[in-house]
Amino acid sequence: MGLTWLINSEKLRILLRTENIPLGGVESFKISAASSVLNYLPLQGGTIVRAVYLQKVYGLSYFKFITLLGTTYYIMLLCDSFIASSLCFFYVNPPYGPLVGSLLGLGCVVGIFFIFVPLPKFFPEILQRCRAGFLKAIACKNTAASLFALEVFSVLTESLKFWLLIRAFHFESIPPWPVLWLISAFVFPSVVLNLTPAGIGVREGALAFIAWVSGIEVAHSIIYGGVDRLLTIAWVFAIGTPLAYRLFFSGLRPMQQQMIDQNQSNH
Repeated sequence: MGLTWLINSEKLRILLRTENIPLGGVESFKISAASSVLNYLPLQGGTIVRAVYLQKVYGLSYFKFITLLGTTYYIMLLCDSFIASSLCFFYVNPPYGPLVGSLLGLGCVVGIFFIFVPLPKFFPEILQRCRAGFLKAIACKNTAASLFALEVFSVLTESLKFWLLIRAFHFESIPPWPVLWLISAFVFPSVVLNLTPAGIGVREGALAFIAWVSGIEVAHSIIYGGVDRLLTIAWVFAIGTPLAYRLFFSGLRPMQQQMIDQNQSNH
């Protein structure tokens, strides 16, 4: 979980640089950790509070925050869909492998189409502006490459967690690494469909489905999903709760005043 926070915090720093906001590494890590706690509240509380924090402390508009958040999700979906689609064709038996791989590949094509082809005028203005903001965010090749690299690293770390848990439970067989990469790449995008607080149930359902089509015992995937969720909750609330309180509540006003004083001294 700590690696996940670290990766997410680096993604946030990279994207905020496109808005000329020099967010420090420690502060970015605290924001990611604290947000994960509040995401267990309804309506993605962590995301909302993070948007308010960046607006109050750094003046980042809510629209720009939504655009940057959408950019993160978009790159995650594009990268993970490509990885999962490619591996489905080689490591999942027919008919599910070609079917799931084709659907994910179609999603990649649609995503690339969204980048390079201008949207028709009848699309809502909010989508037009989001696309413009997204293109601005990835206009720098280093930004896009760094975000893709971090997403690949996320998949690798998640698959390592799979492997460690499987070894810990002494299951009869350990899936090959490409299958673990496939499962990780398929499960990660489920965070976009956070229909429940912190995606409880959604992530576990995606895990059970892709384990089933990959030929892994569904019971094993349910055990893994349950244990992983319990460990995540314990870690999140033990480490993230004090950070959330200090950063978003008790520490917000002093930091905001410090930023105001610094801006005044610069002028």
